Amino acid sequence: MPRASRLDPAITSRLFTELRGGADISSACIAAGVKRRTVYYWIARGERGFEPYATFRALFERAEADGDVARLNAKIETIKKSGEPPI
Repeated sequence: MPRASRLDPAITSRLFTELRGGADISSACIAAGVKRRTVYYWIARGERGFEPYATFRALFERAEADGDVARLNAKIETIKKSGEPPI
């Protein structure tokens, strides 16, 4: 019998929250209690159009992008507080 998917709202919510906050994929996976390999498997299934993985993939990419923006904004604030001119 195949193993049940661990793709559930509690895991994805925690994963996406961590990613949006600027965590890298490894840290987000640890916080969500899921292996990084599993997340990449879900993304690969989503790339092939399988649901609910396709939706997961789209939301994952958005959360990663939001995290990139959060990290960039944090760097900008650090530069502003330091008083040094930006490069």
